[in-house]
Amino acid sequence: MSPSLPKFIAEPVEVSFGDRRGFEKRPECPVAFTWRGATHEIESLLSEWQDYTRRDRMAHNMRPAHAAAAERRGSWGVGRRYFRVRTVSGRVFDLYYDRAPGRAGDRAGGWFLFRELPPGEHGGPSGGGPCARGGSATRIAVMGAGGLGGLLGGLLAEAGGDVALIARGAHLEAVRARGLTLERDGAPPRGVSVRATDRPDEVGVVDLLLFCVKTYDLDEAAEAARPLAGDATIVLPFQNGVEAPARLARTFGSERVAAGVSYVLGKLDRPGVVSYGAIMGRLLVGQMGRPPSDRLRDVASLFLAAGLRANVVDDARAALWEKLVLVCATGGVMALERRPIGEVLADTDASRMLRSVMEEAAEVGRAGGVAVPSGTVEHHLRFIRTGMAPHAMSSQLIDLLAGRRLELESLNGYVARRGRELGVATPANTMIYEALLPYVEGKVS
Repeated sequence: MSPSLPKFIAEPVEVSFGDRRGFEKRPECPVAFTWRGATHEIESLLSEWQDYTRRDRMAHNMRPAHAAAAERRGSWGVGRRYFRVRTVSGRVFDLYYDRAPGRAGDRAGGWFLFRELPPGEHGGPSGGGPCARGGSATRIAVMGAGGLGGLLGGLLAEAGGDVALIARGAHLEAVRARGLTLERDGAPPRGVSVRATDRPDEVGVVDLLLFCVKTYDLDEAAEAARPLAGDATIVLPFQNGVEAPARLARTFGSERVAAGVSYVLGKLDRPGVVSYGAIMGRLLVGQMGRPPSDRLRDVASLFLAAGLRANVVDDARAALWEKLVLVCATGGVMALERRPIGEVLADTDASRMLRSVMEEAAEVGRAGGVAVPSGTVEHHLRFIRTGMAPHAMSSQLIDLLAGRRLELESLNGYVARRGRELGVATPANTMIYEALLPYVEGKVS
């Protein structure tokens, strides 16, 4: 990533309004703020914008339609108001006022220093959004612009990022002709202007390269994406399974490749249209075998600015395996049963298999030296029982029913193979793998 990306801070500050009153509902820009004991006088306001996203428990306490409406127009106790300011010393910062900073009884809200922007790279009075860097927005390319890739790319573009979607077929033509449409549950559709192409060489080197393709397309996509990666590019995969960072490191070098885990759900409803729920899932980002760098924290700040719930994790391997434990169970058992999760849970044997698949996968991870948390299986089971709609179907079941290729080799197949290498028995994962193997390349009509 370019060394000129913003520095992520996210620390509380004290603000001063001089002789003006600091309104709580819609505050004005302060005249000064105090950070780490030093007071910074504000010379000018460069831009401002509003984010009404409901976070954490507040996101779960409303019906989806009401949450989406509140995110558009705001409601008491919800939202962040951002101010991009230049201080008298010439430094440029993004401040925000959070009307719900985590203290339920604090109706006055709180002020935070979001980040410092590099000298000479900031928005003018007209703004440009939290992902913008003035005349030079953060350059982002998304390999695989389907449900997840289209959603991430669209939200980052809305926040001011310079986004290119690498797509193909009817979806590519639709985005080229009409732009990308995002449809959130309970909210009206909104159009997003993004660049779309099937030629990565037309885009050039980017700051952030996201991989959202299926695992079986990853190696081919990596070769195609070579023109997008420069010496400072961060390569961030959001694939199922645990192998993506190592596979991408063979093409781009381990120093450029990070690790991503997505619990965000986006669906490509039809060409050019991506839908998603009123409650946003989480993104986790980390680095393999080393602590997260400041540059990776900058990436997390871009996701946060785009309204995504993003966290930096210290142990990326453990985060990848936690997700693998879940997806092997939901994806594998639902595909084996050809039934949605509600019917699986209602069947004693199928429900028992969910637990067995997860316990095996967690044990294989631990045998390989991964610190899979001891409560992972119970945590996932609670989520499956209380957080998934009864009609929900895994992507592997959807692909199976549609006759498409399966990610089986990277899920239950990987656990079975790795278990054999480590001497860990995996009868449930092996059975699922062998039963679905005839369909791994797609159903032949």
